[in-house]
Formats: sequence, C-alpha cells, structure tokens
Amino acid sequence: MAKLPSGLRTFDAAETVRRIAQNENIEATDKLFHETNGHKHSGAPGDGPQIGTTGIANNAVTSAKLGLGAVNTAAIGNGAVTAEKISPNQLGRQQLRSGGLSGNIAKYAVVTASAGTLTGNPTAPYTLPSDPNVWQIPRDAALPAELTMKFETRYGGIEGISLGSSRGSDRSRMPKNFYIDGSTDSAWVRLYTHNGSEYEPFQYFAFAAPGDWQFIKVVVTEHREGTNPTELSCISVYTRNYGDVNVNVLDDIRPWGLNARLHGLIMMPEGNISDSGTGTVTIGNSIIVMNPASGTYFRIAGGSYSLPTWGYLYADIPVTGHGGLVTPQIGAWVDGKANYGHRNRLIIAQRSGTGNIFFNGALQARLFSTHTDADSVDGIDFRVNEGRLEYNNSGGGWKGVGIKSIQRGTAQLIYDVNTNRFNQERVLYINVVDMSKTFVNVSCTGYGWANMSGGVILNSDVTVQAQLINNYQIKLWTKPNLFYHEANVTWEVIEYA
Repeated sequence: MAKLPSGLRTFDAAETVRRIAQNENIEATDKLFHETNGHKHSGAPGDGPQIGTTGIANNAVTSAKLGLGAVNTAAIGNGAVTAEKISPNQLGRQQLRSGGLSGNIAKYAVVTASAGTLTGNPTAPYTLPSDPNVWQIPRDAALPAELTMKFETRYGGIEGISLGSSRGSDRSRMPKNFYIDGSTDSAWVRLYTHNGSEYEPFQYFAFAAPGDWQFIKVVVTEHREGTNPTELSCISVYTRNYGDVNVNVLDDIRPWGLNARLHGLIMMPEGNISDSGTGTVTIGNSIIVMNPASGTYFRIAGGSYSLPTWGYLYADIPVTGHGGLVTPQIGAWVDGKANYGHRNRLIIAQRSGTGNIFFNGALQARLFSTHTDADSVDGIDFRVNEGRLEYNNSGGGWKGVGIKSIQRGTAQLIYDVNTNRFNQERVLYINVVDMSKTFVNVSCTGYGWANMSGGVILNSDVTVQAQLINNYQIKLWTKPNLFYHEANVTWEVIEYA
C-alpha cells in the first residue's frame, strides 16, 4: 500500500482493504476540495497544472477579481490588456500615478515644425473639425520631419510621451516609424526609437530613462502604408515630478498660480510713470506687483525704456521667488496668429504703433497712490500749485497755464499851453509781474484843438500810448502836437502763468 503526494493511498490487487483505509482516502479526497485548503493549480507536486489561456472561459475574469489582486502584474503578459478591454474613463489619475505617470507638461507648449503644416497647436489636449490642432505631413514631404516642443523651463523626471491621432482611434494617419530626442541646449539625446511595431493612438511610450529636458523633438522617419498623410495631435509629454495643476484654474492654489493671477494680482507704482510721447516710457523708482491674499510680491525695476513700433514692456513673474527685483524687458511685435507661449509673462505697457504708450489696466491703482500721475497727457504732466494750473513737458520744469493775474486802472492826461499844464505823461505803479509773460492794454476818450492861421479851429482825436517799463511800473503818454488836449485813459496789465 503506497501513499501518493495528494494523500491518497493505493492498494495491491491481493491486499485486503480495511474500512479505516477507505475512510482515510475519503478524507484525503475531501481535503483536496476544501474551500480554503484545497488543491491548487500551481504546478507543484500534489497540485494541478497551471491554467493556460485556453482554460479561462470568455468574460471569466471580471473587474472585481482584478481589484482584489487575484491577477497580479506577473500573471499578465506584455500587450495582453488592449484598449478594447479597458472601459471608457476607467483609468484615472490614481492608476496612472501608481505606474509612475503624473502631469502632461507639453499641454499648449510652443512648437516649431521643419516640414508639413501646423494647424492650431498639436500639443493642445483636443482637436475638433471646427477647431483643429494638428501637425500634418504630406506623403510627398521629405522625411525625416521634425516637430520641436519648447517648454518654459527645464523639467525633471520626464519619462514618456504619447502621440494622438487626428481622428480618434484611427491609426491610418499615425506614423509607422519615429524617434524622440530630448535637449537642454543645442545637444540632442535619443530617448526612444519606434521601428515598425503596431501601436494604438494615444499609446504611452516610455523613454529609456527619466531625464531633465527643456526641449522634446518628435522625428517622423516613415509614413504608414497607404495614401493618407501623417497627422499627429494631442501630443503629451509626461513627468513623474510635476502634477497637472492647471486643469482647473480654481484648483491652482500656488502663490503665483492662475487663480492668484486672475483674482489677486495688483500693481502699484512707487514713483511716477510717464510717456514721453516719442516711444519712451519712464518708470520712476519701481513698480511693486503683489498678490496680497497670498502674501507674495516682487518689484519691477524703474528706468527709461524705448519701445519700438507696437513694442511692449514686460516682466516674467518669478514663480519660485519672493520679494525680488525683476528688470523689465522689451518685446517686439510680430504680426500674425501665434500661440501665447509665455505663461509667466506680465505685460506692463505697449506702444500704439508709433504713438502713445498704454499701460496695463492693473496699473490704474496709481490713481489712489501718493504718487498720483493720472493727469499726464501725451507725456506732459500737470499739477495745481497755489491754485494755479501748471505743466511740465519732459522734465523741463513746471510752467503755468492760462492767465495768472489782471491789474486794471484809470488815469487822465492833460496838455494845456494856456494854463501851463503839461502832464501829458504819467508813470503808474503796479504789482510785480514777470515781464516776459505780461502785456498792457490801453484805451482812451478825449479831444484836442489848435488855432490855425486864418482863425480856423482844428479839432483832433487824442492818441495814447502805454509801455511796461519794468516789472512794477507802466508808462502812459500822449503826443503834444496841439495847443490843448486831454485824454481819459483806461488801462489793464495782463500776466500769464
């Protein structure tokens, strides 16, 4: 009587089998089918063979069994789970992150192409017939064709890429062969090469190793079989080090995130800001840029900056700094539709053609500051000084506007030969004036006469003249060409500011 690995016993043909031996075999058989300690298909001695692909019924493996960990990664062959077996919206961020994926840093990244046509931006997370975002390479275009993505900064932990189809799951317009390079300057490093194997649109391609890059280049080396052009859209580059915080602006709670920029940014000049009228903007002292709710700020350095036609003045927000000083830069206008590839760029002012300079609306806060300069027009500053309006043109000093003062009076001038009254000239005192800004008006009523030969009496009007002889006196006089004349004079002295 021999005992098998399963615990069952065998009997010889001539052997007498006792009841106790039969019971032992019955108990061993029952043990093999125990709910927790029964036999296994592990392939080990005493167990059944491992279950192969033909031994699993269709639809036998449900999501509940996967979730309980019954099927682990070692039991799933490479490529065994295809896109058709994954229900829509079943893979969430948590599943991606557990595999090392996190944020798509290429979303809306600036791109350039060496060949083909860019319609919209192929790094946008969508493409629609009414709003396409596609890189198309005609079949007659020379290959290789390159698409270079430039990120705003150097990102760490970049580990993979996915290439989207312009038409959903249609693979007919995806490239057959391509490779991916990365760079931080002018030297390129090969990250991935794809040679001929079939793949799905939006499939993830892992790089040889995670790296730190600022440029990623997709190089198409061969079209797919057929007649269609190659088209790529929804290009994504993934890094394990950065989350995708810009999915919802209200969820971005960084001190200099989009939420803070849209709701909290305020700009306050710490000196006068002026426009020369000829393209030069002058920032006195500095401009402080604040997000008061998050307690962050930085300063924009003062100075004079000459803007070209349609040029603009900008400063890049130091998102990782606090309280620093940033020197503004001058940007040149480039006509044509282009992507806004400067997520941290804060526009301070822009010149209108060759004319005036217009400032960021946030700078209107200066209306309430101690350095009020909202009364500047065409580069000319105005102020009220001791009740009088004054202006300053490009730092040339303050000058008055309009009339400063008016002084008026009357006087009588008489010339009489018969009575020896010869006061046909008078000097009058006035309040001190600026002679370069002052003039005198005079008018009179009067008459004169003289005996002519033959007993004829000649009547004549009287002419009066006036002169500002210094800064506090005026002179009035008539011409004594008659025997008698008199003039009643009204005068006024007008001084401009």
